[in-house]
Amino acid sequence: MKPVADLKVGDVVAPPQREVSLWMKRTAAEKGLPESVLSITIESIHEGAPDKRGRWICVKGFLPQAWFGDGKRFPFTFKARPDTL
Repeated sequence: MKPVADLKVGDVVAPPQREVSLWMKRTAAEKGLPESVLSITIESIHEGAPDKRGRWICVKGFLPQAWFGDGKRFPFTFKARPDTL
């Protein structure tokens, strides 16, 4: 897996593990979706304001259309340290 700082617009990545464990697996199962829909296509990346522990990379992307059925897609955003994902 690439460090967040190396990601580019258009990359497809796995969601942060905390999101997968908190709600994504459960919601996918409730909707009858396979685990293959646990991905994010990156739309934008920028560096956020650093805190006392260091830099943040802010990522905005979209889950696959299967999550939304025929409805409108909405962005999925998260932040991570530059060397993690």
